[in-house]
Amino acid sequence: MLRRIFLVIILCALFALGFACGGHPAASYQPPPPITTPYQPTPQILSSASDTVINGGSFVSLTPVYIPAGNTLTLTWASDGSLQGYIFTETQFHNFKFAGIPSGYEAYNAGSSGTTISAYVRNGDTYYAVVSNSYLFSSPVKLYQATLTEQ
Repeated sequence: MLRRIFLVIILCALFALGFACGGHPAASYQPPPPITTPYQPTPQILSSASDTVINGGSFVSLTPVYIPAGNTLTLTWASDGSLQGYIFTETQFHNFKFAGIPSGYEAYNAGSSGTTISAYVRNGDTYYAVVSNSYLFSSPVKLYQATLTEQ
């Protein structure tokens, strides 16, 4: 009997202590602080082209730019048909111009509206962004906008 009384006293004391320390544990819950995202610099527009028709077997090259190592280049384009996009180093671009087909590139993708490619710059170099309608007998494609950015 003495054990039961002692147990009841302990439980009452714990219950009273719970109210003295802020009540029910769920009532004193504080949500964690909001998650903050790391700093992301605003992309800087380096070059662009717009409202251009690209015939089959032709390409548009955006203004070449020198980029130091450690940055990321992104080429985004929108068109009324499928085009190929490339990011080339200077040597790769000269090989592409000479042969008409890429022998190497830093980034590539094909598509139409909202297509994006990115390349991390490992070595400082002059970079070229190219939007191409590679196939000689393909229909002309309207390039609405192409933009090269650095981040």
